[in-house]
Amino acid sequence: MALARCANCNAQISTEAMNCLHCGAPIQPNRSKRRRARMIAPAFGSRTKLGLFIASLAILFMFLVLMFAGH
Repeated sequence: MALARCANCNAQISTEAMNCLHCGAPIQPNRSKRRRARMIAPAFGSRTKLGLFIASLAILFMFLVLMFAGH
């Protein structure tokens, strides 16, 4: 549990709190988790594309080996 400052009264509050315990002001949600999720998503997508590309090359290689192995 980390501490942050209330934008309304400047009191220290938990980052997990929904409202400030001192003045009752609503707390803005922590956006860092959203940023991390956005950063992870593109990397996962590119790894998936890379995996498909490698699998396609492997299938093409096996096909060529089977075609020329018969001659």
